[in-house]
Amino acid sequence: MKRIFEKSGENLTTYHNWWNDLQLRHSNQLKQTEQLASNFNVPKHQGVIDQWKELQKDYNTYSTEVVAVCRTKKKF
Repeated sequence: MKRIFEKSGENLTTYHNWWNDLQLRHSNQLKQTEQLASNFNVPKHQGVIDQWKELQKDYNTYSTEVVAVCRTKKKF
């Protein structure tokens, strides 16, 4: 039973770290996009667009993995 709680704690820590990283990256992207929009009226900076795509890919990957875990660990 102790191992289950330890593993759950590790998973929560991993999730927390991932969410913080995602939140920081998202905030940074919003600031960059707002700056570009005010300067150019459209986000032309390819680096910002690429980072948004990477962020979307990371979120989709995470969501898929969470759904898979929930389906296999119904009691979890």
